[in-house]
Amino acid sequence: MRGLSMHSIACHNGFKVLQLRYEQGHPMLPALAPTPPPIYSMCVFLPDARDGLWRLTDKITCNPDFLRQHLPRSDVLVDDFRLPKFKVTFGLTLNDVLREMGVKEAFEMGKADLSDMTEDGARRKPALEQVIHRAVIEVNEEGTEAAAATCMMCLMCSPNPPPPPPSVDFVADHPFAFFIVEEVSGAILFAGHVLDPTIN
Repeated sequence: MRGLSMHSIACHNGFKVLQLRYEQGHPMLPALAPTPPPIYSMCVFLPDARDGLWRLTDKITCNPDFLRQHLPRSDVLVDDFRLPKFKVTFGLTLNDVLREMGVKEAFEMGKADLSDMTEDGARRKPALEQVIHRAVIEVNEEGTEAAAATCMMCLMCSPNPPPPPPSVDFVADHPFAFFIVEEVSGAILFAGHVLDPTIN
């Protein structure tokens, strides 16, 4: 994608951060939602140096507030915007993780009450056999267009018109990190990186 447009980008010393908000569903009625509705976004951390991803990830992992402190605070004019299509899938069996966290009875027949999870209710007490987590993150043309904003420029008569805001480039043609975050709580739901981006 090329051409002038507005994107939520922050420029820092040695890297840039792009924030793409996911489209939200209809908010619940205030009476039914005492807490603010969640806001999800994908944040792409792009180092300036082509081999700078590992130094950048070291900074991110050393400071728990690093990600939040470096998110964009406003939209900027972007001249050259390119984000590759990519798809990341991740699967993990959580049995051992849950047992280490203390969830043991759920895996032992007859010890945990899982009747709400079965069709025949309390007539039998099943046990969990496997707990599998799977995540899929995909960025394609539709996703990028849905997150993009349009800049409308108006010509006004003025003796000294203000200069246009400086534009930035965001070209993810080298390794970068990305995060799926929930902005209200600050929770990081998914973290990953793309080592071999291909710009079409």
